Amino acid sequence: MGTVVSSLLIAAIVLVLGAGAVIYAGLYDVAATAPHWPRPRALVTIRDAVQELADKCDGDDRPECPILRDLEGTAALPAK
Repeated sequence: MGTVVSSLLIAAIVLVLGAGAVIYAGLYDVAATAPHWPRPRALVTIRDAVQELADKCDGDDRPECPILRDLEGTAALPAK
């Protein structure tokens, strides 16, 4: 029983030291200073664009909604 516990303790110590070595060597970016992968970066760009459009809209019943106009890529329709 004592050898099992000591073996597990040694394995845990080796694992912790190995993880520390990987982090210290810079193989794993703990601080997340590297840019995101393309997919999350694209989602953040979409979120920012939608937020900008939502900030332009008052949320009233205007027929010429800035959100729809920007999404269509057309100019504002003249009022009838």
